[in-house]
Amino acid sequence: MTQNMRKKLEERYTNGEISEEVYRSILKDMEEYGDKEAMEDDTDIRDDENDRHGGENSTEKRTGGVSISGSGTLKHVKGEYLKIVGSGKVEGDIDVIEMKTAGSCKVEGNIRAESIECAGSSKIEGNIDSKEAKFAGSTAIEGNLNSEKISLAGSVKIDGDVICIHFKSGGSTKIEGAIAADERVECGGVLRAASLKTGTFSGRGAVNIEETVVAKDFSLAMSGTSSMKKLMAETIDIQPEGAKKGLSRLFERGGSLKIEHIHGTTIYLENVIADYVDGQEVGIGPGCKIGTLKSPNARVHEGAKIKKREN
Repeated sequence: MTQNMRKKLEERYTNGEISEEVYRSILKDMEEYGDKEAMEDDTDIRDDENDRHGGENSTEKRTGGVSISGSGTLKHVKGEYLKIVGSGKVEGDIDVIEMKTAGSCKVEGNIRAESIECAGSSKIEGNIDSKEAKFAGSTAIEGNLNSEKISLAGSVKIDGDVICIHFKSGGSTKIEGAIAADERVECGGVLRAASLKTGTFSGRGAVNIEETVVAKDFSLAMSGTSSMKKLMAETIDIQPEGAKKGLSRLFERGGSLKIEHIHGTTIYLENVIADYVDGQEVGIGPGCKIGTLKSPNARVHEGAKIKKREN
């Protein structure tokens, strides 16, 4: 570590620009890893408080944060923010208010933050707890993702469970565990998960759920092949994407769903292969193959096939 870098860090701590905890964390990284990994010229560790608190005349207390521009490695991060532009690695946990990355980011630990926004390549080897989490690009999370609002885009793989209020995904999303969203799930592209529970589900593309889907309202405009074991919802609307767009039947409608059981109150299906369908008001559209249909009020398209009917 150069004397100028140490002096600059000490001045910022003395002037109250960074907290003691952040000061000691940066100092430890500088001493342990040296200029090549923790504090090289291409690693900029600075305080962005003028932007966050209204400039030099702000009276709010500044708690400090850490930024990496270029490439850098840190041990643990605890402060107001973490910003990475380029290639950054954190060997330990992150505990901040705001985390933003653009480029390549690897975290060998857990993340706790109010806001997380990562673009590029992100690998998290632990759990994530936040109020809002946005990932775009190539994302791998080896633990659980727990956030009030989640937005995923690109190629995403999560080894654990996803717990949230609002969930939105686009691209290819694979979740080894369960999705539990209190209010809403929106997805486009391909979504895979072990199970899914939410209030309102709205999807376009292919949805593959190993076990059960539970929702109040379920709507899927299919493209490609979808599958699930059981679907339970009050209202269910499943059609090929072309049908959802109101295209003429002269146009080819792609997309299909294979499922064992469907249970609902109001149900409309097209291009669905199901062993058992049970509902109060049921519409079986073209392309459906149903083993047993149980409904007191069912409308069946001439192009659909029903093996057995029950009232």
